[in-house]
Amino acid sequence: MMGAAGVSQNLAAPLAEPAPAKESQVIDCHAHLTHHSQPSWSEEDRKIVNTADKLGIHQLCCSTLTPRRPATPRRHLYSV
Repeated sequence: MMGAAGVSQNLAAPLAEPAPAKESQVIDCHAHLTHHSQPSWSEEDRKIVNTADKLGIHQLCCSTLTPRRPATPRRHLYSV
């Protein structure tokens, strides 16, 4: 049988087995942790990790937010 592009197609031929799927790593590269000056930082950060686990995220790349608003690079550097 000829296909639309004039290519011969053998419809009775068995389909090739797909290659086994490789395990992919999912990385969230934009997460924010709670600044350690906040009393609830540990509980809040644990929520982020638990949510990542539930979503199948393997790695988090996080930054810590400055507690001062509005946030500026200068305020962030001196908030530790």
